[in-house]
Amino acid sequence: MEQSWQDWIQTSIDMGCDREALRAILEQNNFSAEDIRIHLDARKASPKSDIVGAVDHAALTRINITRIATKLETDLAQVYTLDDFLTAEECDTLVAHSITGAMMPSVVGTGYVDANHRSSSSYHLYDSVHPLVHAIDKRIEKAMGINLAYSEIMQIQHYAVGQEFKPHHDYFTPDTAAFTKYATHIGNRTWTLMMYLTDTPKGGGTQFPKLGTTFYPKKGQALIWNNLHADGRPNPDTLHAGMPVEEGIKVIITKWFRERSPWPMIL
Repeated sequence: MEQSWQDWIQTSIDMGCDREALRAILEQNNFSAEDIRIHLDARKASPKSDIVGAVDHAALTRINITRIATKLETDLAQVYTLDDFLTAEECDTLVAHSITGAMMPSVVGTGYVDANHRSSSSYHLYDSVHPLVHAIDKRIEKAMGINLAYSEIMQIQHYAVGQEFKPHHDYFTPDTAAFTKYATHIGNRTWTLMMYLTDTPKGGGTQFPKLGTTFYPKKGQALIWNNLHADGRPNPDTLHAGMPVEEGIKVIITKWFRERSPWPMIL
């Protein structure tokens, strides 16, 4: 099994992802029962002693992206856009590649499929998927100013006509089962960076209802926001939704960052 797949398994386990869901992905990608036994069934979460405990949330409000991107005019949340983050050629290449990839129904925060709440399809962009993945990851790291060790593996998502992601937060709400499962070990989601790979002719906007703002898909643009306040509390004003696609197709890539890792956070 390639190292990139092994890294994906370890990261997913550290995040608390459902092992049966991971097994299904590995089986779909033609890994043998023996490979799955060795690399999934026998693998444990990283020791908690290896994870940095204290988080400087105030410093996270001043990372590099806040200096190079355009901020939405609001005091309620840190929301930014960065045009031409990806080239048109990069977008087209990843869209074409993903159509032939192992797309699966997208899951919600509980780790299960809920087509009434999130009806897109998705899969993870590990390094071995395409040479562009590593290059984009490093570009994200430089733009954000956060060590990639704090990030989840990029996820590509397809929305066909009628598909949507109803209002939700990217952070895990403390004192919930989802928080216990996904955030106890490596912490909550801090920043989200989302990249539009297509222009969607109609619909498909990313709506922030509490901010009174909707961003419509703009090919190559990155949309970035901080899910937490400067004191580390989740920011409810980051509530957002992927509005139903009315014409065409919407393809995005999402990258999430977490609070803890064994490595220094801010570059």
